[in-house]
Amino acid sequence: MKRLTFTSVVSLLCLFAFGQTTEDIMVIEKKNATTLRVNVEDIQRVVFETVNIIPTGTVNGHEWIDLGLPSGTKWATCNVGASKPEEYGGYYAWGETKTKSVYNEDTYQYIFFHDGYQNYVHIGSDIAGTSYDASTANWGNPWCMPSLSQMNELINCCSCQWSIENGVNGLLVTGPNGGTIFLPAAGCHFNDELDLVGENGRYWLSSICLENPNFSYYLPFSFSPKSFNPSVDYGGYGRGYGFTIRPILNK
Repeated sequence: MKRLTFTSVVSLLCLFAFGQTTEDIMVIEKKNATTLRVNVEDIQRVVFETVNIIPTGTVNGHEWIDLGLPSGTKWATCNVGASKPEEYGGYYAWGETKTKSVYNEDTYQYIFFHDGYQNYVHIGSDIAGTSYDASTANWGNPWCMPSLSQMNELINCCSCQWSIENGVNGLLVTGPNGGTIFLPAAGCHFNDELDLVGENGRYWLSSICLENPNFSYYLPFSFSPKSFNPSVDYGGYGRGYGFTIRPILNK
């Protein structure tokens, strides 16, 4: 009978230990202190991608998004009075901060009649961020109505297309960085009727028309099978009628 020496036993033990099956594991340690372990044999390829992160946030409980505009203006994702992008929100006469049931010159807060003529109360050439701004009054500073130049920048620097979001028609605006906002076609409020809902959008801006201070600038858009090119109405519209408002963050 062959006797095993001490050296032989040690050699056998070493062979047994080093002959055990091993795996090559890729270990990824994340910044949140979690670890991801992946068997190398299960990996087909490793690809590193640069992901475009769209800056967003909330102020006073209302969400904003940075669309990558040259001015850096941050737009709200919802209308005043809405909690979702596709909701219409409230309708406001220009310079009024509360909704009502009837919208016309007779119910407009900042008009009076003298000697049979209508006279509009001058509440400012630009009411952004003032007590007459429905955005500021309802959402607080630094939310405010967009100016003429800010709305022009939005339309001219972004791509705009008619879209349907969660069953609601409206304007989908895509910024230079790929971020988007949706302006629902909320129509408008004339007298005691809500008109053109789903067909037309009308959004107040913060300034009165230079040509006619009884009117204020606004953004109108509607769907046309032949063309779709929204632009600010430089002729403006009567301040006493009910339009929707999409706020921006005042710098």
